[in-house]
Amino acid sequence: MNLPPLIMGSRIQDRPQRVNLFSFTICHNTIVLKDIAVDDYVISVLMRDLVGHDRCPSAFLVYLHLWGECERQSKPGVQASHQTMAEATGLSKSAVQTGIRCLVGRKLLRAYKATPTATPEYKVLRTWRR
Repeated sequence: MNLPPLIMGSRIQDRPQRVNLFSFTICHNTIVLKDIAVDDYVISVLMRDLVGHDRCPSAFLVYLHLWGECERQSKPGVQASHQTMAEATGLSKSAVQTGIRCLVGRKLLRAYKATPTATPEYKVLRTWRR
């Protein structure tokens, strides 16, 4: 059977002759159809700085998530709660909060709230771009 690698990865284990089309559809629509361009700097420099130097891998995941959301929505900023980001990244809510603190501290992210209890709007800053 000659199936593309994406379909092969979504096989149902108890029935190897069948393909889980629901999983295939989700993977295809979220991974294949929505290409997000990420600067080389993010992968080659920023990842090493956040994960290795700052010891905050959650900051890198939160940054990538917010970058992707801004690109998908074609907006400079995106409104997201900690819980929403936690569910989207697979991190705990406290890990998301730690990541946001790290990013705001390094001036890679700007958070704005209209009122103290409002959902924050985050703007991803790309300081290496001039």
